Amino acid sequence: AQIGHIDNQIGRVLRAMTQMRLGPTIILFTSDHGEMLGDHYLFRKTYAYQGSAAVPLIAHGPGVGTGVCGAPVVLEDVYPTLLGLAGVPLPKPVEGVDLSPLLADPSRKPERAFIHGEHSPCYGKEGMQFMTDGKTKYVWMTLTGREQLFDLENDPCEVRDLAAQPRAKALLEMCRGRMIERLAGRPQDGLSDGRRLTPGRNLPAVRPELLA
Repeated sequence: AQIGHIDNQIGRVLRAMTQMRLGPTIILFTSDHGEMLGDHYLFRKTYAYQGSAAVPLIAHGPGVGTGVCGAPVVLEDVYPTLLGLAGVPLPKPVEGVDLSPLLADPSRKPERAFIHGEHSPCYGKEGMQFMTDGKTKYVWMTLTGREQLFDLENDPCEVRDLAAQPRAKALLEMCRGRMIERLAGRPQDGLSDGRRLTPGRNLPAVRPELLA
């Protein structure tokens, strides 16, 4: 019923645009988060798993080709992408990446190799840090230090954790190294000393001291 309602509202917008003869217009559909709906025995949002973190990014209009691109993207990409599609120079600095080249040709190599995501504890008991290149996902629990590794290509529902399997050791170490390097750039968090991950801490959801 919720999906049907959203479809109806999108239809109203597109119909009005047609009647008003607006265009050429770029239409981008996305969402702020997903819903676990029982995956991993969890509900609601704020988790690193696909049910929560994977949201749609559908574009239509001038400069947008056809096809599906599996490159990982984040919501920070929306702003520079719309500017790129409109031919407007990007301000410096800007968060996110201009995805307009990928929208024009989904087969292009993405500008970034992977994305980093995180969330402080909310419905769960501990925060999560994760990285994915769209094919593999590495999850690290900041309080207990538990690691998870998923093959998204062959296990899109993330039901087989490969972190403890010997055959995935090299991949796990590579992903862990990326996380160590990324979090080492944030020494105030105390999650990495540049050589190893340091568990035992949940980051607060609101951190006004970083805005000072």
